[in-house]
Amino acid sequence: MQFHLDLVSEDIHDKSWSKEKNETATLQSKVELIENLGANIIAHCQIGNARFAVNLPKKFNLKDGADLNIIVDMTKTHFFDIDNGNIL
Repeated sequence: MQFHLDLVSEDIHDKSWSKEKNETATLQSKVELIENLGANIIAHCQIGNARFAVNLPKKFNLKDGADLNIIVDMTKTHFFDIDNGNIL
């Protein structure tokens, strides 16, 4: 079965996120582009063919091409059946 994962950038965190430190839930991504928004940055990342954005505090000194270990807040995710759109 194929599925679609729905989440927002505020629910993706860097590896040091204090609420959830689970090595099995940590994913290694590659930063493709950084957007500086003043108080925060948006890191546009990729894992395999999946592309997504991560909203991070400005204190992260990331550059294009950097590795970024992330954790997804699984309590905020939604899974959908890709064939019929039903929530799984």
